[in-house]
Amino acid sequence: MTSENIWSHASGVKTCDLDPLPSILVRECLDTFLPVITRIVNLSLTTGNVPRHFKEAMVRPELKKDSLDQQLFSNLRPIHNLELLSKVTEKL
Repeated sequence: MTSENIWSHASGVKTCDLDPLPSILVRECLDTFLPVITRIVNLSLTTGNVPRHFKEAMVRPELKKDSLDQQLFSNLRPIHNLELLSKVTEKL
C-alpha cells in the first residue's frame, strides 16, 4: 500500500475538532506536509512511542437504533473521532 493510498483512505474529507488543519487542506498541500508527517509516523513506529495527542479522541454519543429512547444511557454507543495523524499511523 502506498502512502497516497493510506493517506486518502485514512483522511476522507472529514476533519476532527482535534486536527490543527482541515484534512482537505492537508490533502491539497500533501507534497509539503508529507515529509514531516512521514518523519513523525516513522519515529512513532520505530520507537514504539505513540505521542499522547495521538491517543486523544472526540467522543460523542449516538443512538444504537433510531427507534430507541435517547434519554436512556444504555441506548447510546460512543462514537470517537481521532485526529488525522492518528488515523494515518493506525493504518500503517
